[in-house]
Amino acid sequence: MKQFEEKIPEYWKNLSLENIIYLDDKGKECVEEWRDIVGYEGQYQISNLGRLKSLGRKQFRKDKYGNDSYISVSEKIKKQWLRGDGYFSCSLKDYGYVKIHRAVAAAFIDNPENKPTVNHKKGIRIDNRHFMLEWATYSEQNFHAMRELGKKNPMTGKKGKLCHFSVPIICINDGIKYDSMTEAGAVYGVKSGHISRVIRHPLKFKSAKGYVFKLATL
Repeated sequence: MKQFEEKIPEYWKNLSLENIIYLDDKGKECVEEWRDIVGYEGQYQISNLGRLKSLGRKQFRKDKYGNDSYISVSEKIKKQWLRGDGYFSCSLKDYGYVKIHRAVAAAFIDNPENKPTVNHKKGIRIDNRHFMLEWATYSEQNFHAMRELGKKNPMTGKKGKLCHFSVPIICINDGIKYDSMTEAGAVYGVKSGHISRVIRHPLKFKSAKGYVFKLATL
């Protein structure tokens, strides 16, 4: 799998409370930084290297007689587990779990456009250092996977060259050329059939989700 091709620091294995000294993407020596996990302030924190810790605190509970009581919880680094989809997650007591990459992004990366997904810049899903993550739209995720990481659209080659879905097209909005309507549809989150009708019937269908297309040969 691609996410294991590049050797990266395995910070998630380090369960020491001591802050890690690391090199950032510019080669500068830095000290690990911790911030509250959004929605779990005062209970759990995430670091900019993707480690997660439970904060020391008094935790409410019921004793065996049903009476209110409190226990002392010591600060500790939490173990993470690798999901079937290749992402790291961590269980939070009484709260289910959090996805590490989303927790890091929410704490350390601004998202002024309120983009819904977190993209791993190099496609390495286990690399949750903050400078290896970015907020992205679904279209940007697909575009990054195909154009930057060289992944193929799963529909490429299934239609055949004689099918009109397979002809090269251009998105007029940004001038980018695509080998097929299927490829363009995956990037912009538009059905290939909707792209086709914009091209074939431009007077009736002005755009598909705001995007305008034309045949690359025109």
